[in-house]
Amino acid sequence: MRMSLRRSVLLVPTIAVAALALAGCTKDVNPPPTTLALGESAETVTVEMTSPGKTTYKVGPDGDFEYGQNKLEGKATVLGQPATVEILGNVEYLEGSGPFYGFLSVKWDDGSILGFNLQGGATAQPNGGTGLKATARFLGGSGQFVDATAAARFVGGRDGAVGSPIIIRLTIDVKKKGGSSSTSTTAKATTTTAAPASSSTTAAPSSTTTTTEAPTTTEAPTTTDAPTTTAG
Repeated sequence: MRMSLRRSVLLVPTIAVAALALAGCTKDVNPPPTTLALGESAETVTVEMTSPGKTTYKVGPDGDFEYGQNKLEGKATVLGQPATVEILGNVEYLEGSGPFYGFLSVKWDDGSILGFNLQGGATAQPNGGTGLKATARFLGGSGQFVDATAAARFVGGRDGAVGSPIIIRLTIDVKKKGGSSSTSTTAKATTTTAAPASSSTTAAPSSTTTTTEAPTTTEAPTTTDAPTTTAG
């Protein structure tokens, strides 16, 4: 009995020392990327997105609660280069309103990717459409953006049910290693054939489209008698 107790007493500090040694050897192999706030170098692009597939279910006494997954894709010129914007989203909607969450990816032809965690909300509109708004937390990049930091958000909407085309205005800011900003070129997305001819008024307000298509330069003089441009 004494021998067993003595062995137990000797084993306790040995295990403690081993645990401390292992703790010192552990390493965070995936440290979170540096958070970047949207700044003056941010650009905004309009993206029309269609859904190649969705899986959603309606439950409840009146079938007014909808949940499931939806994938959306669209083409746009982002940071001066043609890119594909992709959303892998999960929805929880009651009568058309509620949270959505998932992932936003911007993918370029050379294989470079910017990835974001997406958190947003949908709000049903009186006209039958849905307003969308989301913030994005940067997860990391690959290719030309492997050492970059980034931030993004979007607003937009759709005219129909979940799975119908949406239009978003994506604001994105990227800084490569060393603090330099990526080349910013504001451009409008290529319209996909699956997108409806008329766009949702909640999705892409025309008043903001004028701003992104006519970037202001510091060389343009400002005068008090300059005519005021009204967005169409």
